[in-house]
Amino acid sequence: MSTFGNLDALSEEDWDKCWAVNCKGNLHLFRKALPTFNANPEGGVFLLTSSIAAVGPQGSAMAYSVSKAAGLQLMKCLAATQGPKVRINAICPGLLLTDWASAREPTIHTEQNKD
Repeated sequence: MSTFGNLDALSEEDWDKCWAVNCKGNLHLFRKALPTFNANPEGGVFLLTSSIAAVGPQGSAMAYSVSKAAGLQLMKCLAATQGPKVRINAICPGLLLTDWASAREPTIHTEQNKD
């Protein structure tokens, strides 16, 4: 594990993977879905899964936070340009207390279970 600000923690390949999944992946999915949305009389909804890490310098790695922020900007651009039949939104969940998250941040699990 590394600290968020460690610029050497992730390789160029790791940054590329984050970008490909969190930004370009949404673009490719939207391109495939758009003809269906436009053919449907009621249009359609494209919902991106982002992260609270997209709106502030936080998350498991800087590449993750940056690529999720780019995905939010993509959502805004698509929403502004893709016509009245398509609604585009994003959800931004916070940290989910999975086994992975608890192992990474043991104090979070402890703080949540004080009661």
